[in-house]
Amino acid sequence: YAIAKKLYENMKKCFFADGKWYRIYKNKKGSIGAFSEDLSLLASALYALYEVDCDTFYLDELKEVLDILQEDFYLSENGLFQFTSRHAEKLIVSRTEIFDNVIPSGNSILCRVLFQYGTLVGKESYIEQSAKMVNQTKAYFENAHGALGNWLVAWLYAEENNRQIVITGEHAHKALHKERNTYQPAVTWLATSMEW
Repeated sequence: YAIAKKLYENMKKCFFADGKWYRIYKNKKGSIGAFSEDLSLLASALYALYEVDCDTFYLDELKEVLDILQEDFYLSENGLFQFTSRHAEKLIVSRTEIFDNVIPSGNSILCRVLFQYGTLVGKESYIEQSAKMVNQTKAYFENAHGALGNWLVAWLYAEENNRQIVITGEHAHKALHKERNTYQPAVTWLATSMEW
């Protein structure tokens, strides 16, 4: 966990400047703006860092990344995220990737993260956005499931086995680590020493 935290700190120092994330770091500066898949993977990593011990710092960082994605990549006409930023150099074709390859599609990653984050902080619009994204791809589940593995995981969270486990009290973080030693798929975790 300490290594992951340090890695994120270093990534932010190198790849984030002037309110923008970059894809490449060379000669001590960022170049080429991040693509939606880069930011989706970053959002997923930040959520994973939060889940380790429920440090809300990572939720705040995640919110900033999600805000950038919503503003610069979201397409309201289809409810998905385009590959390149609206502010990037214009390409002949701006694609919207839905199929998972060696790297899962940015949209499938974001579908899960939007649901998890929305559930955790009570942001209904993100939960609805996630459901809309799953509905866009459901038609492909039976015939193209090999290219939709990450979408199926998002679907587990959004529709099938969604569970939230909240642990409170003085020893909440210790209890969290104990509970997470057993495999529990599609769970949103929250632990706090505050009493509710």
